[in-house]
Amino acid sequence: MRVVFSVMSAISIVNQAKLIERLLGELGHEVVYKNTWSIYDLLDKDNHAFLWFSLGIPPFIDGVIFPYLENKNRIGKPMAVYVTVEGVPTAAARICSNLPKIELIANSQHTKELLEKAGLTVIDWVHHAIDYKQMKSIVKETRRGKNRFKALLDRKFPGKCKIIYFARDDPRKRLDKLATAMRLLKNAELPDYILILHTDPSAQEKFKDLIKEGKVAMLTTYGSLPYEDAMRLVAACDYAVFPTSSEGFGLPLLEANALGLPVIHPWIPPLSEFSSKDYNFVFDYLFTRLVSYRAAQEWLFYEYDEADLAEMMAYAIDVWHNKREEYQEYSRKALKNSRNWDYHKIYPKLLKHLGIEEVEVKATCRPTAKSTE
Repeated sequence: MRVVFSVMSAISIVNQAKLIERLLGELGHEVVYKNTWSIYDLLDKDNHAFLWFSLGIPPFIDGVIFPYLENKNRIGKPMAVYVTVEGVPTAAARICSNLPKIELIANSQHTKELLEKAGLTVIDWVHHAIDYKQMKSIVKETRRGKNRFKALLDRKFPGKCKIIYFARDDPRKRLDKLATAMRLLKNAELPDYILILHTDPSAQEKFKDLIKEGKVAMLTTYGSLPYEDAMRLVAACDYAVFPTSSEGFGLPLLEANALGLPVIHPWIPPLSEFSSKDYNFVFDYLFTRLVSYRAAQEWLFYEYDEADLAEMMAYAIDVWHNKREEYQEYSRKALKNSRNWDYHKIYPKLLKHLGIEEVEVKATCRPTAKSTE
């Protein structure tokens, strides 16, 4: 059976699409990628189902409207429109548009609420996922001294607590706040630490003085490494920091936890849907505000005090240096809990919308799921 994928070209979305494709492959199904669904694709007897995966705002979602309605009204094949947003889509998304007729599947409960505020139709929500077996393999490799990134970082920064930020230099990610927090840390009497950046080159300007002082280092740029190598870089560090103010899901948090790293982050939705105060280092936000973005959506920013971020980073650094058993317990809990977000457990819910029943997925994938524990 063939499933047609139309996937937005964004690193996190593409990586999630590959996990869904992997699960379908394990079930014996074929996946083909198309920019959009044509009427010929819909009529092709070999095409069983269709998945559209993108931002849930114009222009990213516009291309699915005609084929979706054509399929719904005339052909009737299984299909799913799986989307994310970081704020409330503007009125342009629904005024003089057929978009409200599209039944969307959100990537978090938070995304579902934002879409519904804009008057759009959401029939379900399905979180993003990780490949737990893949992550556990990288953790084992790192612990056995076979991770070349750990060898590099230990050689360059011996004895330092290594905190990594790995995401884009995007206004939502709040690297401005992280830079301010790092400057506040200079005034604290702390054991040695280093912030590793795996992001866009533009971020270096925000940390220029800190890079010069040896408190921040940027060794690789975001998107320059194959996915497994990027995860090896993360696994080579002791913590991840995710200073975001606005997310549709927040995959870096889940990925870091799956590699055994506690994460320093604000306690905001949707991160609070899958994070935990038991092993992550979290702090509260103060207020929310809407930020206009290219007339397509109004980002919902959860604002917090940079001093709270700095305080939590200082606490995490102290735990790593002086309370190693406590740190290791946090790491163990993060790794264990991430099993609940393995793609074998998460994406069967999405496949039901493609006409592939959950019972079929469980029966086929049970050996693989057991092997990851």
